[in-house]
Amino acid sequence: MKLELVYDYKNNDLLRKSFNELCMQVFGISFERWYQKGLWKDNYICYSYKDGDQIIANVSVTKMKLKTAKGVRKLLQIGTVMTAENYREQGLARKLMDYVTKKYEDEYEAFYLFANQSVVDFYPKFGYKEVDRLQFFTKEKVESDLTYNFRKLDMNDNDDLRILAKIAENRIATSNKFFFEANEEILYWYCLEIFKDNIYYNKDEELIVLYALAGDVLNIYDVISTKAINYKKILASIQEDAVKETVFHFNLEVEDLSIQSRGFDALKEDDHMFIKGKLNMEGLTYPITSHT
Repeated sequence: MKLELVYDYKNNDLLRKSFNELCMQVFGISFERWYQKGLWKDNYICYSYKDGDQIIANVSVTKMKLKTAKGVRKLLQIGTVMTAENYREQGLARKLMDYVTKKYEDEYEAFYLFANQSVVDFYPKFGYKEVDRLQFFTKEKVESDLTYNFRKLDMNDNDDLRILAKIAENRIATSNKFFFEANEEILYWYCLEIFKDNIYYNKDEELIVLYALAGDVLNIYDVISTKAINYKKILASIQEDAVKETVFHFNLEVEDLSIQSRGFDALKEDDHMFIKGKLNMEGLTYPITSHT
């Protein structure tokens, strides 16, 4: 069996199609619409083995710029680690992990990734350590006559997609402690594939809120704005009577709301975070729209 290492092949229609087919088989996701919309740029790179014209194993990297109180840090996120069923137990994922580590270890301060329970024993073999993170929430119910009028954006509408892009590319940070700059690439994928029915826009404030109600819990996945964010006004606009708790899936800094925190339940959510290098998650959460 002659396997060939290939990378950064997103513009190769045949290989990209095979990559997406493997993604669907393993994770039930696709990157094709992201590509066709012109939103797959240069920060997300696939490193794969191919057998003929078939992608049979992959490790992807995403180049990340983390804004912290001490400045901007260069990090590398590992993701989309997968092997076709007939090629497993051959160490292909290990070889790809070794390859990207050697290629990027002198350029990036830390590597990190997210894993489900079935593979939590795999990544410590490469020097990764599992870390805890927080989840932020409030029990506060906000009632006010000062509210935003939102309309839902349609990701099938190119005009709405341009609205999202304009605001995302000029957004302010939700936190000065932990926020990824120039991260639109991953955000666009989430808006196209995961949160396509949960994107709400206020024109006057150039404000977009990604949110959804799950029972009595309001989940706010991201707040994308070019102006200072008024979280209290946002909650007054979208909290329904049934809401008992609002969860923020990102880091935020707000003084006029009672924000609480608890440990993120990685076992329940089947989402374990691993880090190789120096990256302190104490007192922080990981923003969901930066997660590959």
